[in-house]
Amino acid sequence: MLELIADPLTAEAFAPFGEVIDARTSASFPINAGRTRRHHDLATVQILGENARPLISLFVSQPVTLPLELTFLERHPLGSQAFMPLHEERFIVVVAPPGESIDAADVRAFLTD
Repeated sequence: MLELIADPLTAEAFAPFGEVIDARTSASFPINAGRTRRHHDLATVQILGENARPLISLFVSQPVTLPLELTFLERHPLGSQAFMPLHEERFIVVVAPPGESIDAADVRAFLTD
């Protein structure tokens, strides 16, 4: 059994696994007569494959209690995911580096703010 302690999610700590989208540190400017703030170009969308296309899906998850026992990790070699709260909840993201197999020593957990 691997026991993880979640580290704070920062762009630097998460870099080996992907990008952190953070509107607090992004370039932004007012639009719509100043009523809206646009946070511009927050992440890269890669098109992977000849017939691939970007798409957006929304998943609503249920809260869990800690400690949490994970029995699997998903791998998405042809796509990416963005996790963002729809409200102001903090959540844990568990990740592993890309590859054909997972070395337990490389699995990390991050706590969002």
